[in-house]
Amino acid sequence: MEVNLRLKKHHKLIVASDGSAASGKTTGAKKISKKYGLKFLSSGLLYRFASYQLLKYKPKNEVTFLKKSFKKLNYNKLKNINLHTADISENTSIIAKKKDIRLILKSFQRNFAKKI
Repeated sequence: MEVNLRLKKHHKLIVASDGSAASGKTTGAKKISKKYGLKFLSSGLLYRFASYQLLKYKPKNEVTFLKKSFKKLNYNKLKNINLHTADISENTSIIAKKKDIRLILKSFQRNFAKKI
């Protein structure tokens, strides 16, 4: 089915996909964003980046450190970092359970959406 997508300049389109791990959310979202010229943001990649930062720098205060890291983060730079290692995957599942860290990433996502 072909969908014709036309938005007026003052309208924003935000699409979120939710589902279980390895269900194809990222693959589908990337294809849709490419086809319709939409910005793409992977929250999973953000969690992996947070994990990468914490493993690399081992800060004493994780929350303060991540707040600063995410204020400076250019999402496009994430493509140049290998965020798919076993250590990062293991640590990501641990930090994703921490409410303070989830709030930092949620704030980044909201700011990303506002800039579209």
